[in-house]
Amino acid sequence: MYNRRVSLPLPASPSVATAATLARALARYRPRALWGEQRMVQAAVAIVARDDANEPGGTELLFIERVKRAGDPWSGNMAFPGGRAHPEDRDVTATAVRETREEVGLDLETAAERVGRLSTVLAMAHDGRRPMAVHPIVFRLDLAQELALAPREVAHALWIPLAAFRGHAHRARHRHRILGVPWGFPAWRWEGKLIWGLTHRMVTELLKISDTT
Repeated sequence: MYNRRVSLPLPASPSVATAATLARALARYRPRALWGEQRMVQAAVAIVARDDANEPGGTELLFIERVKRAGDPWSGNMAFPGGRAHPEDRDVTATAVRETREEVGLDLETAAERVGRLSTVLAMAHDGRRPMAVHPIVFRLDLAQELALAPREVAHALWIPLAAFRGHAHRARHRHRILGVPWGFPAWRWEGKLIWGLTHRMVTELLKISDTT
């Protein structure tokens, strides 16, 4: 189901960004690829969008907080569901679907439709030595489903309005050490949860796309 083509209505106004109008903007969007990404470790995340029941004309996104584990560079971070590609995955969309099902129990094949993708993001594999191409795949959720979190992978899951990332109300800075050197990174804080790094970059790109609706 996530591969089917859909006809979406025109947005009522440029300020309206429902999940449907966001999908329409993504259909026109041309994401950027990384040079040589085919030779990198492959991974994908699912950006799951749905209409915000508390804000007419709004969209909210599904985030997870990863379980804290020693040796995991993304331990405890806020992220989108996702992970590394497996040999049996036919493409990166299949990777995003499988990882979402495993991590939060959400079956995107039956409950959602694939509406686009964002630019490939460069990361490092867990061993810290190999480059990894992370493919953000965007889905529009059609059917409500109860989430079933994988306790060894996901500590929490929550829906955050896309509008929360606009303006200054939730902006923050995150200090992170790289090779022992402290760096400051842009971030957002929502209900005590910090969103930064690769996820921050993906949300920033999605905001720019939503501005074209």
